[in-house]
Amino acid sequence: MKSSKTGWAGRARCRRMLKNVLFAGLIVCTCAVEGWSEEAWKYDVEVISSPRYVVNNYQTWCDGRDRIWVRAGLNFGENTDAYHARHVMIVLVSKDLGASWQVAKTHWPGPRDDLTVMPDGMLVETGTHHWLRHPRAQAAALQERGYYVWDLGEKAGYCAILGSMWVRRSVDRGKTWREFPVHGQFGFFARLAVNSPPHQRLLDDGTIVNFMHGYRPEGRSSKSDLGGLNHPFVVRSVDAGQTWRMVQMADGKLSPSPRGFNEVYPVVWPDGKIFAMIRTAAGGQAFSVASADGGITWSKVQPTPIRAKHPNPTRLADGRVVCSYQRRFAAPFGVRARFTPDLGKTWSPEVVLRDDVPVADGLVQPQTVELSDGTLFTVFTGTKVVKTGGRRSFIGGTRWAPDRRPLPGVDQKRRAISRRGSWGPSFRLPPLTPRFNFRTADQSPWSKPPAVKKN
Repeated sequence: MKSSKTGWAGRARCRRMLKNVLFAGLIVCTCAVEGWSEEAWKYDVEVISSPRYVVNNYQTWCDGRDRIWVRAGLNFGENTDAYHARHVMIVLVSKDLGASWQVAKTHWPGPRDDLTVMPDGMLVETGTHHWLRHPRAQAAALQERGYYVWDLGEKAGYCAILGSMWVRRSVDRGKTWREFPVHGQFGFFARLAVNSPPHQRLLDDGTIVNFMHGYRPEGRSSKSDLGGLNHPFVVRSVDAGQTWRMVQMADGKLSPSPRGFNEVYPVVWPDGKIFAMIRTAAGGQAFSVASADGGITWSKVQPTPIRAKHPNPTRLADGRVVCSYQRRFAAPFGVRARFTPDLGKTWSPEVVLRDDVPVADGLVQPQTVELSDGTLFTVFTGTKVVKTGGRRSFIGGTRWAPDRRPLPGVDQKRRAISRRGSWGPSFRLPPLTPRFNFRTADQSPWSKPPAVKKN
């Protein structure tokens, strides 16, 4: 059988010129090879896209059979951080290393970022309202009470505040729940965001940790587009979520951005070691911080070579941490990654995973999982330009080898991806949700809102 120049037999006969750079156990290999592309170490795929809805990825997980799972949200109407008018959550799964995808017939099978199973079997779930919407006429009154108020404008007709955290617990495997607010335990905040995405974790000693960012009324500042100087916090519970202690991870004054430090992207080890990447601004320099005692004390915050809105770290089997992130501050837009073997003290050279995203806006949430062979799969949401000139959201992905060695069967995978093309399954239109919230910060996000009286 005659091999093509891009086949494995052909590659074995190729004359190769290799330049290897050893960085803390990571071999960064740049190859000049007769007959095959340097890009054989990765392949790219469009997971889902449709003109009927806007897509967003929320959580990514790889199971023991190398099936890749993605929790995704679909928006069929108005879609802002404050309001998803028609929204549905789905679960996607790939059974062929990311080349093709389907809607899963089961519920999310992986670990939940907002749910903890205690040693005695109790379920502890944390939640938030995210943005609570109010009629725009109430904006001044909310500001007088000390809140940072996001005014969505005259056309939208509503404003929103941010500042709730809730816990619910079940002792009968989720049949019944007891739910209660806990944000009052932290004192009043002008703006307080439970981390997005959530990162609730259980430590070996039974402590639950979660992450937040925000500021009190005295931290207001007109220089910040978030209304004030934000600080990152870890909140800790040693009694299964009943009471919480808040610990500041870093002082927002040390940030180069007038918004301070905000979203926290942590890696948590069961023994209490925590490494966290912290966002400053959309295209600003990300910082890192670490704790060795479950978040009670923290190291000095350190600048990193990463400039990103969502610097998302993942712990690998060999002990290193890979941080995947988006490039939005300048073209070419896309997705990058770096490795650190020592909790942010040193970083590998930047790995370019994607530089083919034409639009900066909407490029969010790169998340990486590790497969059993040591290769990685990174999922993200982006915006593409269609043939008509319009724009459309998509969830994309890249499978890649961290040592940049050629992936087995890469050509077959690319052909399968090309044959599949763009995939956008149909879904029933979800109901239109109320434009304003019918709950207050003291009412549970899980309880049904009061019925709306019809005129």
